[in-house]
Amino acid sequence: MTRNKPGTSHQVIKRAAVYCRVSTDKQDDENATSLQRQEEQSVLYAQSHGYTVQKERIFKDVYTGKEYRERPGMTALRQAAHNGEFDVVIVYVFDRLARKQVHQAVIIDDLEHCGVKIECVTENFDDSAIGQFMRSTYAFLAEIEREKILKRTQDGKLDRVRAGKLLGAKPLYGYEWTDPTVGTKKGRTRYKLHPEKSAIVHRTFVMYAKGATIYEIAHTYTREGIPTPSGGKVWEASFISRLLRNPYYMGKAMVFKQVYEVRGKSKHYIDVPEEEQIQLPDGIVPPIVDEALFNRVQVRLRENLQDSSRNNKRKEFALLRSGFIKCAHCGYNMVAHWNGKSIDYMCRRKSRGYGECKSAIIVAGKIDPVVWNYAVSKIKEPDQIDGLVAQWLEQDPPEDDTDYVPRRLAEIEVEMANLIRYGRLATTESTRKQFEQELAKLDLEKQDLEKEERIRKTIEERWIVAQEKILEFKAWCDQFRDTLETATYEEKRRALRYLGIVARVRRYGEKPRYELDFKPPDIMLVSSW
Repeated sequence: MTRNKPGTSHQVIKRAAVYCRVSTDKQDDENATSLQRQEEQSVLYAQSHGYTVQKERIFKDVYTGKEYRERPGMTALRQAAHNGEFDVVIVYVFDRLARKQVHQAVIIDDLEHCGVKIECVTENFDDSAIGQFMRSTYAFLAEIEREKILKRTQDGKLDRVRAGKLLGAKPLYGYEWTDPTVGTKKGRTRYKLHPEKSAIVHRTFVMYAKGATIYEIAHTYTREGIPTPSGGKVWEASFISRLLRNPYYMGKAMVFKQVYEVRGKSKHYIDVPEEEQIQLPDGIVPPIVDEALFNRVQVRLRENLQDSSRNNKRKEFALLRSGFIKCAHCGYNMVAHWNGKSIDYMCRRKSRGYGECKSAIIVAGKIDPVVWNYAVSKIKEPDQIDGLVAQWLEQDPPEDDTDYVPRRLAEIEVEMANLIRYGRLATTESTRKQFEQELAKLDLEKQDLEKEERIRKTIEERWIVAQEKILEFKAWCDQFRDTLETATYEEKRRALRYLGIVARVRRYGEKPRYELDFKPPDIMLVSSW
């Protein structure tokens, strides 16, 4: 890794490795440039991105893509990654790693655990099939693991709260730890006011009580250059909203106030009844605002909530909100904004301090009918929907030898037990090392197989869910094809989601004013809705 000399601007040049593969010698003979082309294009990609590639970091295999553990080039690549010899792996096409998505996922996950990023010459990872597959599958696996972690830690948290101690390692904004043993588990038991940050909290309550909006407060702090709680430059309205609702700031420290449940891809928090919450002793959290000011703010928050677009019928005049309309200039979601007369979709990226953006804006009443009519044109063609359903169902995970992994895991357990037993009888250091090397290989294969089995079972479970949802959508299309004008707001949005329709809007005066994407999602994403 090359670094500039002290006193010059800091620059890190990433070390890259290249992986190339063809399936058989015959294929390589028929297409003599296959391996060579993969290597040349991958090296050019590395050079264009400022990466360095040494010859010994170019790994090649002439081997079937159905297997990956037996490939010498892949084995050497993974070992080099574990040794920290490079930062990025470049492939020409993702299926050069492996034919099966499950195997691709195992390899990519292994590389990422080594701190190695995977990049592709011809495909963008986020848009590729393997990228979508890994995002959806690993999100599901991670959720299961989070539930296990939550269960293991809940009892410890409850014991700490019952002892009258605060939770968390980082103090709430506006406070700092008062304990002399701060930084240890025995410390961090109570707060004291942070001189500058507590003043910002008090100012926030006063500004809102006097009529300032949450967005105005966030913009004011951003404009004045006040650091955010994380040390950034741009204040988020969502943080101001949470701050104004937190009873800690009037000295009322309640814990276990909410629980959450997962619905689809998002968490939904549910308030716990006050009698089931636990209140910490007085003095643990000193008040920053008095109870009268806090209550005045809560009254205004409730009044504004009643008038917000998400809680009245105006939301149904914004069909494309929350992800179906994007700014063509920066790619960010456009938001629905009530201007007093109509609803506009606008990109707020520039006004919120994120920098360069041309701030596209368009009236919802103009773009919503265009997008829905486009969706209707797809739904009214039975061949279109049948073709889409067939495309989804073709993604049915192949029924390989599902008994292979459990069978091989059992064999590995026996082989490892035998190696351990015979290794104890070894009389020379070289023999013991040979046993250790064989054990290490088997252990690595075992880890890969266990991961592969978890992914395979997850795919099977989600495939069943996806099939049900796909057939429900097809039945809905067949039923309402001739009466789509009666579709409800939620039914329209569900149809847009299944069809993958997104509008991309340019600034007024630019042509074309908008473009419509039709990109049905990967089936694994369908299963998470």
